[in-house]
Amino acid sequence: MTKEAAKTAMGPTFMIAVEQSFPEEQRIITDELAYPILPLSYRLMVKLFNIKFVRHWLIGTTETSTPGLWSGIMLRKLYIQHKINTSQSEIGQVVNLGSGYDTMAYTLPSLSDMSVWELDQKNVIETKTQRLETSMGEVPGNVKLMAMDFDHEDIGQALKRQGYSDEMPTFFILEAVTQYLDEESVKKMFTFLSQAQTGSKLIFTYILREFIEGVEMYEMKNLYKKYVFPKIWKYGLFTQDTKEFLEGYGWKLIEDVEADDINDDYIKPNNRNLKTTNLERIVYAEKI
Repeated sequence: MTKEAAKTAMGPTFMIAVEQSFPEEQRIITDELAYPILPLSYRLMVKLFNIKFVRHWLIGTTETSTPGLWSGIMLRKLYIQHKINTSQSEIGQVVNLGSGYDTMAYTLPSLSDMSVWELDQKNVIETKTQRLETSMGEVPGNVKLMAMDFDHEDIGQALKRQGYSDEMPTFFILEAVTQYLDEESVKKMFTFLSQAQTGSKLIFTYILREFIEGVEMYEMKNLYKKYVFPKIWKYGLFTQDTKEFLEGYGWKLIEDVEADDINDDYIKPNNRNLKTTNLERIVYAEKI
């Protein structure tokens, strides 16, 4: 995974922190830790965007340059939270592969007594640990933050050294990770996932392969030039291939959704007129 991937890790949490400045009835997602977990420079920007007209300018600019990006970040977070909550009684632990500055392990009541492992690049884990210690006093005892090089290190061995058990049903999260990996690293990741206990759950997001190959832009030419052309984003899937791809690693596809499928559940109830993009899809699967 490239260093450029680490540079994007704060973006989603920054957007969620800005979202907190909306009135509660308009706020898409509530996360009281999103702001304090950010480094100082990002917290200062959040303060600026708390001003209503500045915030509207930011979101409007984002919607123009990358239509659907703002709602897409919120949708995938809410979808993951919902699936964790509804499967709580079926799982015994959580592994977040490429966790970035995600706060679910610290804010979701359903995870407060469950073992959680968060894996990401060294600089992300070090900064996140420092911010958690500053904002919370300490990293909660049920959470282990692990520096990991997904391209070169053995995920299973590293996790087992930190107390992970592959004999327990696990909820795995791969949010906005696969596009930063090459095909060999994706196969390595899913080879690890193939060893999961029956009944385990998996959520992963993926970018459509036709976009990675430059066949279809989905109104995202700016995003293509920023991430695909310089080969920061490397991997994508064709939607028609996800079922067979998962079966090859012992997983059963439950859902493969796009933003339009879940927009009515998460965005429209907040009276927000935001664009959606179907460039990124979310897969929910179960180990068989």
